[in-house]
Amino acid sequence: MPTASHYPRVDIPDVDIWTLIFNQKNRAFPDDKIIYQDADTGRSYTYEQVRSTALEFGKGLKANWGWKKGDVLAIFSPNSIDIPPVIWGTHWAGGVVTPANPAYTADELAFQLKGTKARVLATQMSCLPVAVAAAKKVGIPEDRIILLGDERHPTAKYKHFTSVLNISRSTRYAKTKVDPSKDLAFLVYSSGTTGVPKGVMLSHRNIVTNIHQLKAGEEGNLSWNGGADKSGDRLLAFLPFYHIYGLTCLVHNAIFSGLHLVVMAKFDIERCETSPTTHTVPWPDWRRHAGSVGKLLPNLEAKYMTSPEDDSEPQEVPVGQVGELYVRGPNVFMGYLDNPAATAACVSPDGWFRTGDVGYQDAEGFFYITDRVKELIKYKGFQVAPAELEGILTDHEAVSDAAVIGIESAEHGTEVPRAYIVPNPNIIPREKRTAEEGEKICQWLQAKVAPYKRLRGGVRFVDEIPKSVSGKILRRLLKEQAKKEEAPVKAKL
Repeated sequence: MPTASHYPRVDIPDVDIWTLIFNQKNRAFPDDKIIYQDADTGRSYTYEQVRSTALEFGKGLKANWGWKKGDVLAIFSPNSIDIPPVIWGTHWAGGVVTPANPAYTADELAFQLKGTKARVLATQMSCLPVAVAAAKKVGIPEDRIILLGDERHPTAKYKHFTSVLNISRSTRYAKTKVDPSKDLAFLVYSSGTTGVPKGVMLSHRNIVTNIHQLKAGEEGNLSWNGGADKSGDRLLAFLPFYHIYGLTCLVHNAIFSGLHLVVMAKFDIERCETSPTTHTVPWPDWRRHAGSVGKLLPNLEAKYMTSPEDDSEPQEVPVGQVGELYVRGPNVFMGYLDNPAATAACVSPDGWFRTGDVGYQDAEGFFYITDRVKELIKYKGFQVAPAELEGILTDHEAVSDAAVIGIESAEHGTEVPRAYIVPNPNIIPREKRTAEEGEKICQWLQAKVAPYKRLRGGVRFVDEIPKSVSGKILRRLLKEQAKKEEAPVKAKL
């Protein structure tokens, strides 16, 4: 039987994001409550300043560029307190926001701009050269590249977003009506760690639901007027706003609850002494269940299923057994942009989303994620989780970092695990990166795992493990590297 959330169900209002945030009838905090503050400059937005800035920008979109329902604005920027008003100004005008990773190259950004048919690109001076090059590739006019942040263009060739106004005032613009369940709010692109990035379609209702779920999950532990000085709780925002977690748990959650968000362009550990402030693990249990992703938020249900290699139907596994996580609820995304095949492959007709996450649920209802289905190595009918082997390998004194992938082996007639290892230079200096040293690590691991998990593909020593900006191992690049290697180091197992 699928597991339902232990939280009471919450009523999800049938409204769009703007209406939820700025037309709240029971809002507890005042208009002058600071919501977003820049960690470097101290510049800030109060609740009312966010609303008025967003409103003026939304009117400017309509006045300057004839903005229509469904038009897309792209944001290519590090975290900034200017991002929220640009998002909600776009929503007020009926538009959709697609946030892009500021580390993208021009080609990577152009791929997203083309796929979403973006009409306007918002960026910062630090990202401007890449933004201009990408816009040129897809035909976005230079006068539709606008700037965020404190820095202005020296020749004013690119306008600051606050200059996008309804200057004439001769035409009165009204908020565009949207259908919360059907109309998109965001197009967030997947990381592309296992293939080409895909546009994830999120409706207004998806986000509104998630805001209420997060509020319930806080269980009253965060408030706008808490703390010793009664100035309210503060959240440190360093997780990227181009990622859905940053968008919902930080940007939207803060303004809905009146919390003070201190925004960092990126994480700087030297300036940070804090702990996570928003999560799904119940507050009293976070020390007791280290490693768990927590319990289900309200209005959700979940189950773990088998991942058969043949065409047979997946079967639900009992509590405590490992399987693929399926979830269902009103915050599940609408599907992939212009990709019905990918959507059908992961969202069933009755609303179950195959997350691709592998894990299990314990007897108390806490969920654990141990790997990804697409990353599982299929060895003669057995499934090997790379993350498990990586966790063991990094306990070895000679291993600084590790990544495990599956490679096709003609000798074994199946996929076999291979480890790419960054050695500890104090134990394995560069001149000792030999097959013999790799063999020693293979033998060490062999004593700790079942036979089917052995490193039959051997060990490769590398200078670094390729990872995305969010820390995900880019196994696709390692697989490409493996194909190019003519003489792999093999362990004689």
